[in-house]
Amino acid sequence: MLGPSDTGALVQNETIRHAVESTGMTAVIQKLVLHVINSLGISGGAEQQLVTNLEMFKDPTIQHHVTYLYGGDPGISWESRMRVPVTPLNGSRETAPLLTSGVRLNRLVRDLRPDLIHCSLLDASLISRVVGWLTGTPVLESLVNISHESIRTVDSNAIKLWKLGIYRYLDRLTMRRVTAFHALTEEVARSWVETIGLDRVRITVIPRGVSLDLLNEAALTPAEREGLRRELMGDPDGLLVLAVGREEPQKGHRYLIEAVARVAGSRGDAHLVMAGRPGSSSDAIGAQISELGIDDRVHRLGVRTDVFRLMRAADLMVFPSLYEGLGVSLIEGMGSGLPIIVFNRAPMNQIIEHDRTGLVVPDRDPAALAEAILSLATDPRLSSRLRNEAARTVRAKYEIGNTAEQLERLYRTILDREGSRTARTGQ
Repeated sequence: MLGPSDTGALVQNETIRHAVESTGMTAVIQKLVLHVINSLGISGGAEQQLVTNLEMFKDPTIQHHVTYLYGGDPGISWESRMRVPVTPLNGSRETAPLLTSGVRLNRLVRDLRPDLIHCSLLDASLISRVVGWLTGTPVLESLVNISHESIRTVDSNAIKLWKLGIYRYLDRLTMRRVTAFHALTEEVARSWVETIGLDRVRITVIPRGVSLDLLNEAALTPAEREGLRRELMGDPDGLLVLAVGREEPQKGHRYLIEAVARVAGSRGDAHLVMAGRPGSSSDAIGAQISELGIDDRVHRLGVRTDVFRLMRAADLMVFPSLYEGLGVSLIEGMGSGLPIIVFNRAPMNQIIEHDRTGLVVPDRDPAALAEAILSLATDPRLSSRLRNEAARTVRAKYEIGNTAEQLERLYRTILDREGSRTARTGQ
């Protein structure tokens, strides 16, 4: 059953529909997109991007509604922030069996009658595919990562090849009826075409965007920067290397920590500041730091709400991920004017152009990573050149207003196409 807030949202949707029908208006909100995601929160690239996109969407002919499977961050009014109706699929429960979530999503879709379902992340996408098929609702699925490549098993005890095989089978079985796909990068599109057999024509590549206004608002005065650096590492004049990402094998922290230990041998003022929620690598990271004897050089902050300020305080950023869909923190670091180092893996080595917008070093090579850190630390002209070019690239390619507009155009293309198809078939 729908709760009071859900009923209110349903009334709102239907009121708009009736207003349009009764007045004959065509330039008013007349289409509804239902966004389905695993959870809402202040961390996580897909979650943050959904919130930011909804704040930026401007098309008056499209209305939005959000539902999520698992508990969101308490104390945050998502309806007020995004200015759209939000329905927790499982109420106040932190979690529920996927089948239960699927039944509830099916009920919500039949009640709201959206014109398009836009889903993101594994669980939300799996049930959205099935519900879209059962209800005849078009589905747009965001492909946000590389899901079936063997690189996912590197350094991970949780991801096995046989598990990837099961997920691959489920995806091949259920993705055939998805109307269209949205990929963050060409590398993500390539991966899904080659591993699952998706038709490349059905995939539209639109990157995640960043808010230049928010990045600019995080600018620090010299006194503020000195104070924050003192707070983070005790020494405002030391070398502050920043890493942003949850503590999972995918993020490659083990290679960065070894590199920092090497750097500390020649730079006694070097510090690594890590921001990101704990994960399956947390215990191993702690053990490695202690084993290398650099407990006083590595500062693990956990989840932070001031990541943009941390970027302004840092001297450089290392993004040592082994694989990504795009890596929004990478784009944010570039937009903040940080010189950045990445491994030679797609799509990172496509986003960062070596010696132009950052440095690209051999994959999983701590020695090369340490050398790159030292080169940036000792060559201010190189750092300045990379900073400026990276910031220009973000302004040109990844500004949130531009990427949100591209996504809205994709919605409209699908809605118009599906509406024409329905009219032709008389469904």
